[in-house]
Amino acid sequence: MVKRRHIILTLLFLLYFGIRVFFALKSNYFNDDYSYFALRQIDNIAKTGMPLIHDELSYGGRSFVFLPLYFYLLAFFTLFFPKIIIIKIINNLFASTLVIAIYLVTSRIFKNRKVALVCSFVAASLPIYLSETLNTISTSSIIFPGGFFLLFLFMEMENNKDFLNYLILLTILLVLISPSVLLILLGLVIFAIACYLENVTLARIKLEFLSFFMFFFLWCNFIIYKSAFQEHGFSIIWNNTPTSIMSMYFTNINIFNALASIGILPLVFGIYTIYKYLLTKKNKKILLFISLFLSTFIVFWSKLVPSELALMFLGTALVILFGQFLADLFATLKDTKFSKQENWIFGLVIFLLILTQISPSIILMIRNSQANPTKEYISGFEWLKENSPEDTTVLAIPEEGNLITYFGQRKNVIDSEYLLVDDAENRYYDVKKVYTVPFRIEALSILEKYNANYILFSKKTKEKFSIDRIEYIDSDCFSFVFGNKEIAIYKINREKCELKNL
Repeated sequence: MVKRRHIILTLLFLLYFGIRVFFALKSNYFNDDYSYFALRQIDNIAKTGMPLIHDELSYGGRSFVFLPLYFYLLAFFTLFFPKIIIIKIINNLFASTLVIAIYLVTSRIFKNRKVALVCSFVAASLPIYLSETLNTISTSSIIFPGGFFLLFLFMEMENNKDFLNYLILLTILLVLISPSVLLILLGLVIFAIACYLENVTLARIKLEFLSFFMFFFLWCNFIIYKSAFQEHGFSIIWNNTPTSIMSMYFTNINIFNALASIGILPLVFGIYTIYKYLLTKKNKKILLFISLFLSTFIVFWSKLVPSELALMFLGTALVILFGQFLADLFATLKDTKFSKQENWIFGLVIFLLILTQISPSIILMIRNSQANPTKEYISGFEWLKENSPEDTTVLAIPEEGNLITYFGQRKNVIDSEYLLVDDAENRYYDVKKVYTVPFRIEALSILEKYNANYILFSKKTKEKFSIDRIEYIDSDCFSFVFGNKEIAIYKINREKCELKNL
């Protein structure tokens, strides 16, 4: 029998999905560089049935190593529907299932359906989650809700042994989609350790599943990333990202950024719940999400994962713990003279959440859609395809490398895929010097080193290196060949600027 809460949950899911799709389809483009790497993989799978492992364009020629299941899934849908539209719809459909996943988790913990509904929508509207999944091709759209479906099945498999089959299947799929499922695994490991320290009994079936999860994750990732580990060692943990870029990932993280990414109510009352349940109360299900919070915080503090991914898991764990605070609050109110005012108090909580959580998320979606790449910006990359030789190499910042290979179909000097690139650090340093040095000869020696024919100079370049112009670009060695308000392209005149003649 369909119950009222199920109808409300369905309407919430459809509303959330509809809003996401509305904002995602306002642009024909994606917001980030990685999405265009993903599109090239999806295109290659749709045409040949195989991912693009050896690429002649990225870094002027290199090999990739990654888990391809996510790209196969999206490539399947592009066989029947327009590519960009269906990818945005499917991605947002997956991301929207977080509403259902959090409801299932919280309804089992709190036994308060109203609070569970509130938590499901608040978690799905976390600003950091919207920012990372709204208009991008991101494995987080699957890993994130999938991880909480996994935790729900993990909690319930004691009561229903049939859930174990679904749990194993879901675990295999998530491990084959992205290594970021490691955060869920670490949360479960910390949970098992915490149960032991607190003398809380953990069912044998859960320990056996945890062992399977751990060994399957390690085995699978060792097979896929073996060559990368041999080449990079432990720097594979950071995807071989240049150290100067890594330092920027964590520079702007502070309490104000956390408030903006997570929300003030979940952050404050979620942390209060951690304090309360660690010191005074014992609740095995709450301990699971405290463990998820602590494990994610540890790897985040150690700078072992990107800040955006960590903040998503931290934020959602805090929303669930905030829900426990609300459930405890309303349970306490029933024994006081304020019991008759419960609906008014619940309405006040909803108002505060709309004011501090939902409204900022809607504003973020509007700003996100306004920040989409413009036709003017993309036209620079498309110009390369039509007006440059096929063996052209283009120098740009890493965040634009995959746009060069996707729209321009030309070689780049660097992009944001660093695994199996043995000189990524040097390349990034050289690219930065080309844009920031005032001396023409030094820049030309770098351009000749990478056989670059064009320099791309955009608003993103200006923001990244805090510059207004390239100092030496007005010399006879460079010709302005394309430009608008968003982007400019300069050609190197090698016949006039051989280093030996300067």
